[in-house]
Amino acid sequence: MAITALVVLATTSSCEAIKDDESAKPTCGLYVNFVYDYNVQRADMFKDHVGYVKLYVFDSSDKLVAKRVETNTASLAPLKEYGYQMHFTESELPPGTYRLVALGFQKDYDDCLKAAGAKYRSDDLNIGASYNQLKVRLDRGEANAEGLYPVSNQSVSLDTLWVGRGRNPENPYEEQMATVKVNEITHATVYMMRDMKMLNVTVRQIDKPAEISDQDYELRIEYPNGLLDCSNDVVEDGNLLYTPFAQWTTQTVNEADNTVEQKTAHYDLSFNRMVYGAQNYGVFRLIRKSDGKEIGRFNLPSLLADARSAFDMYSYSQQEFLDREYDYRLDFYLKGDTWKYMDLKISILSWAKRIQNEVLQ
Repeated sequence: MAITALVVLATTSSCEAIKDDESAKPTCGLYVNFVYDYNVQRADMFKDHVGYVKLYVFDSSDKLVAKRVETNTASLAPLKEYGYQMHFTESELPPGTYRLVALGFQKDYDDCLKAAGAKYRSDDLNIGASYNQLKVRLDRGEANAEGLYPVSNQSVSLDTLWVGRGRNPENPYEEQMATVKVNEITHATVYMMRDMKMLNVTVRQIDKPAEISDQDYELRIEYPNGLLDCSNDVVEDGNLLYTPFAQWTTQTVNEADNTVEQKTAHYDLSFNRMVYGAQNYGVFRLIRKSDGKEIGRFNLPSLLADARSAFDMYSYSQQEFLDREYDYRLDFYLKGDTWKYMDLKISILSWAKRIQNEVLQ
């Protein structure tokens, strides 16, 4: 009984004791760790994927009271360490309830801005700024004749963006505040969600398999999803036009007579977070360049959400699956100027769903 009493006393007074010994660890205040397990792998990949994180701390009146940046460099990579935590002392965050919001990239944000292609941009909020001032906007050009705003890729994919919040680990869409108390150590977790998505498309001809080139077709994603608000919700801010950042043609050669048996056109696209359910929201189009004929037109979120059946055991909603998965593939098989079927695939499984194009009489 005496030993138990001593243990409890040491625990409850740990912060007071630490103040007398500044070299002791840990000190009181808020410790924030970051998790990126909101993926179909259901594994925490934060330390392997995220190389830059900026955390905003808002008080109970939704005013910014603290912010901090951590980034990996060639000589020091704190975000790669197991158990990394961002610490705010009692003097930085007095007792109270706080909202935590984070932005993440694969590398230092300033390095991202120096590279080619469209960028995710967020104003650097000053202390005292309001929570609803936190927004992320994707670069785009001037509207074209169709009223679409082209996203310039300059032959590179978009930077990978994560948006994180303190949330209930049992409910990915329920926010959880951090409560800091006097002379106590408080732990909080920010769960990151990847917003940038990748799509690889291949196109083949069935009747004349050797007569195709990536230059024959135009691929487009038309999507009003270029603005994310403080809750990471998509806000309409002009209808964006995404086009492939890479395209090429491969061929299969018959070794016996050195003739080309089949060619395949390949296209890589990257785009921002998708929302499921809005009619005509997020259109994918396959167009033949020679005459402008539309070979295929699809509601992209609805199409890609069909892949959630690969994870039936988890009962993902369409939106949860779209937020977890980030790497998709569509393989089109054409007969003349008509697509006969396509294979929808996702990255981590040898899983595919064949979708037929049939006309019902």
